Amino acid sequence: MKHFDSLLQALQENRLVPFIGSGFSKEFNFPDWKELAEPIAKELNFPLEDNTDYSVVFQYYQDKCKNRNKLNNIIADKFYDFPSDKENHILLAELPVSEIWTTNYDKTIENYFTKNKRKISVKKSVADLSITLTNIDCTLYKMHGDLCNPNDCVITKDDYERYFDTHEPFVNILKHTLIEKTVLFIGYSLNDPDFQSVLSGIRKYYANNFSTHYWITKQETDPVKRNKQILFEKNLLNYGIETIGINDYLEITGLLRNLLVHSKKHNVFISGVAVDSKDDDENRIRRDFIRTLSSELIKRNYNIYNGFGLNVGSSVIEGAYSEIYTNSLYNDSRERIKLYPFWQQSSETDEAKRNEFKLNTEMKCLNRSVLQFLSMVQNWKLEMKFFQMEWKKSFTLQTARKSF
Repeated sequence: MKHFDSLLQALQENRLVPFIGSGFSKEFNFPDWKELAEPIAKELNFPLEDNTDYSVVFQYYQDKCKNRNKLNNIIADKFYDFPSDKENHILLAELPVSEIWTTNYDKTIENYFTKNKRKISVKKSVADLSITLTNIDCTLYKMHGDLCNPNDCVITKDDYERYFDTHEPFVNILKHTLIEKTVLFIGYSLNDPDFQSVLSGIRKYYANNFSTHYWITKQETDPVKRNKQILFEKNLLNYGIETIGINDYLEITGLLRNLLVHSKKHNVFISGVAVDSKDDDENRIRRDFIRTLSSELIKRNYNIYNGFGLNVGSSVIEGAYSEIYTNSLYNDSRERIKLYPFWQQSSETDEAKRNEFKLNTEMKCLNRSVLQFLSMVQNWKLEMKFFQMEWKKSFTLQTARKSF
């Protein structure tokens, strides 16, 4: 697929940010904007056209009802169900991304992260932005609100016009993301007036000096509509947005699957136990080798999973973090090296206690990320590289040089 290599590189560098629109949830039969507006427009006797601003339809409906109660009930009713498993959401929840944006009200994204044993911090209101959770895998920004608080969902014309006043912190964070990271728009039309204003503001101050982003859209087959689409795509280039045209929505599934598979190929698991020798030179050579190996892996854009084995794990950490801090990679250090300590107790005096210790350690340390990692290896037989280093007293200088 076009631009795949650029997307993969951004993913591996922890710069890829999926931006999810209503089209992404179509596999659950959740309504898009047009489908949500159609019965309301019919009740209002309001004609819907291709260029209709649906926020106006919802505004007229609220005005007719003299309050927002009925509109809130529609939001809660249409987006409440949590349907059966769908591959696109499963893949999204497994992608190694640390940030996701969405205009959707439903809870499918956070629910799939939870099912996949990944900790996600959901920011659905301005008040949520001040809450800091520790050890999270991803932050989900629901910039138009959440169905649990339908009264705060952005849907009417008034909501959009007041957005920069009511949601200014969201706008500022989104601007930062668009300036520094690579955004992949999926199922999103790019027609929201608040989002277009954000893009215009960035272009005003940064001209053409901002990141490249990617928009996935289905190619129109009608010649007139296709010509209009081409003009729109050319205009998007002014905002640094490249178009990825598809003929079938199944291509999105293929893209997400390929990104996930290729990203896992850059994960290296280093494990092993080394028994200290009486020969200090031998111990030094072993430590230097492991440090150099870890440093080179980080330098070559690999991520390290470390079992923190006895006399091996500490050298892995030293080598990895020396490269991370030497080249200012500390902003994504949590993604570059992950620690899951194995049992290091060497005493064999109490078998029962040792087994209990081992079990507790595995239960606590082989957490959601490692379980996901092992599941990927088992299910898709990914091409992983496992460095098993079992250093023994027979380790010699000649062997170390040959291995290196």
